[in-house]
Amino acid sequence: MRRDTPHAVQELAVAVGLPASKVGLEDPEAFLDAVDAFLARMDEASLSATQRAWVAARLSLFAGEYLVRQFGGTWFLQEDPNISFYLRAVVGGFHADASLIVDPTALAARALKKKSNGLRAEVSQLGLDTHDTAPQVDIGGLTGRHRSLTPKIRCTCGRSIWDLSGYRIHRASWLTDRDIDAAEKELTRLIALWAEAGSDNVRLQKLVETELGLPPGVKMDQERVLREVVVGVIGRAGATMFECDGCGRLWLEVREGSFTPYSTDQGERDVLARRADPERDSN
Repeated sequence: MRRDTPHAVQELAVAVGLPASKVGLEDPEAFLDAVDAFLARMDEASLSATQRAWVAARLSLFAGEYLVRQFGGTWFLQEDPNISFYLRAVVGGFHADASLIVDPTALAARALKKKSNGLRAEVSQLGLDTHDTAPQVDIGGLTGRHRSLTPKIRCTCGRSIWDLSGYRIHRASWLTDRDIDAAEKELTRLIALWAEAGSDNVRLQKLVETELGLPPGVKMDQERVLREVVVGVIGRAGATMFECDGCGRLWLEVREGSFTPYSTDQGERDVLARRADPERDSN
């Protein structure tokens, strides 16, 4: 995505009534206000299928560009087949939440619904920091802010390893025997507290707040509390590992945010991917 305003977004600007001097994205907030005013007065029922598709396509592109410029996001192709918007152009890598992935097409579709309060209301549901003002940069055709466009690791083979989504088949957690021993003790302690609490909502809530560190007011049933206990302990005990999809090197986190590489000498590739999807080995 180029830094300059795409032609389709310029067409949307004209359609929503922005003056010629505002057809770009120099003022994304004013553009968003104009879009929402346009949506508020638009009679969706009067639109033909072709007209609705025209608006939806341009609204989707504007929504993605707005997120990129206002929240430090980055356009990329969603290549994880386990996610519903597989092979769509999405936005992620936000400064406030690097794990969040937004499908602008779905965002625009929700904003177009009759009962929607507009695109701004849909964006606000994402929980992103509206005060992120990191500078824009262009790298290799991607537009975003510099913190979003810094790879997690630059492999020695020259490939960049990104961590834009909440789940990746080339990422895993690893634990030493010492980690496993500590996790086992912590799990035993917390599960005992969970079992003692039983279905007592007051005791469960105390466990949620004092042991899991979640804010007051977060309500959970027994099953959800147990899940949070297990996931939380494993997450704290494990360290992150990435596999370079270029050369196959494994990058192990030895300290928080610090990685060291281990190279494969057998030409193996996609080891972590095969572990995540055993059927890959049978194909």
